[in-house]
Amino acid sequence: MRSSKEGLYVKPISFDTRIAIGRSAVQNFMKSELYHHGIKGMKWGVRRTPEQLGHPPKKVDKSGGSGKIKNVPFSKQAVKYGPVQAAKSIRSFDKLIALHQDYIKNPNKHVSDWSTLTDKRRRNYIDHWKEEIQNFKDQRAIVVKVQKGD
Repeated sequence: MRSSKEGLYVKPISFDTRIAIGRSAVQNFMKSELYHHGIKGMKWGVRRTPEQLGHPPKKVDKSGGSGKIKNVPFSKQAVKYGPVQAAKSIRSFDKLIALHQDYIKNPNKHVSDWSTLTDKRRRNYIDHWKEEIQNFKDQRAIVVKVQKGD
């Protein structure tokens, strides 16, 4: 290198030199590369059940109406609602229920390729919409129940 009035002058290097520098840089990178092969003792693709992990089993209400609130995270959120927000939520759930009931009555209107779908795929859509309707009804009931103070 030599100096000039404009600054430092760097002598251009040949193409072969650039390739050699490139190769050595790749080789150094490969030597210092970090490898990860998982956790010692872990089996690939094996999942442990919650019981094996020591988690308590989930309590499922199978009675179908014991008076317990089913969706606890949503109910904790609904407790914070004031009367205005509760009324707004109830109206919103009513709209969603009506919309999904319309999905079931008029699927061609909501799914563009309904006529080309297989029967199984159609049943999946309808089952999903029915499940959503039930979820909305459950959440609406939670809001009503929380607002009544039960």
